[in-house]
Amino acid sequence: MVSDLQQTQRRLNDLQTQYERYADADMPALERDINALPQWREQRDQLRTHLNVMQDAVKRARHVWTGDCVNCPKRWPAKPAKPKN
Repeated sequence: MVSDLQQTQRRLNDLQTQYERYADADMPALERDINALPQWREQRDQLRTHLNVMQDAVKRARHVWTGDCVNCPKRWPAKPAKPKN
């Protein structure tokens, strides 16, 4: 019984030591990352907005150059026009 109790106590001590090492190693990095979250979110939102603007520009450009509308600028000719003499 005493042996089992001692083994259990040793195991608990080992677990406690292991936890403390883990906490000491990871907590500073975790705190740093948590503090950086607002900046990361702001950057993500800016990038998302920029992506949406770029995607809209691509859609408009495709719409114009595929001739989907009557009032859109004319497309470039596939071949240069022959001069009329």
